[in-house]
Amino acid sequence: MRVTATDVGYRYGRTRALTGVTLDTGGGVFGLLGPNGAGKSTLLRLLAGTLRPRSGRLVVGGHDLARASARRGIRRLVGYLPERPELYPHLTVREFLDYTALLNGVVDARQRSELAGNAMERLALTLEARTGIAALSTGTRQRVAIAHALLGEPPLLVLDEPTAGMDPMHRHRVRTLLAEIGRTATVVLSTHDLDDVRLLCDRVAVLRGGTAIFVGSPGGLATTAPHGADLEDGYTAVVSATTPPAPGQP
Repeated sequence: MRVTATDVGYRYGRTRALTGVTLDTGGGVFGLLGPNGAGKSTLLRLLAGTLRPRSGRLVVGGHDLARASARRGIRRLVGYLPERPELYPHLTVREFLDYTALLNGVVDARQRSELAGNAMERLALTLEARTGIAALSTGTRQRVAIAHALLGEPPLLVLDEPTAGMDPMHRHRVRTLLAEIGRTATVVLSTHDLDDVRLLCDRVAVLRGGTAIFVGSPGGLATTAPHGADLEDGYTAVVSATTPPAPGQP
């Protein structure tokens, strides 16, 4: 599912969060990098249909999200992991996934059970199926939230820092899963971990001050460094530049 943004802007009251963001995700895995407060989470909320663009044009799978009907419709096509996932601590993992599948319109109990079981298996949560969410570690709760986003295999995943709080083994498992999903669906993720971009992303955008200052390949980002080979140096060079490079460079 393709996502295109053209001069997209958003404000919280008088506070400008996004200004003139233009990008095209294509297919596969698309990464968002940037300092804290750069606008990454706001852009993801717009993609998930929970906010309306204040200016510009944002099209997700052919749906213009300026229209309320399009935002309502797109929510069934998007698996969304917000910055602070809302889980129900009094439910077990299986109960939570079953309940949220019901909220998503899956009325058949057997189908909900299959969806929950498949999501738990993919996120290595089968052993925690009967464990209360309140008793889970931070990293395991994050995997539960990702499992929720995967219910029904949506054509677009919008994930805010999906590997945050995970140990190396589960971080590797989630990266492998997202790479697999990216072969047939579109994944848009924000991260502060450059390894997520290096190992997962086909394309990446760097936001600073609510503006996309780079859009291109991870390799293209690396070459913006003075010596042109390291992703971390390239990211630092772009974010630190007084005059950022043109967003459309490769």
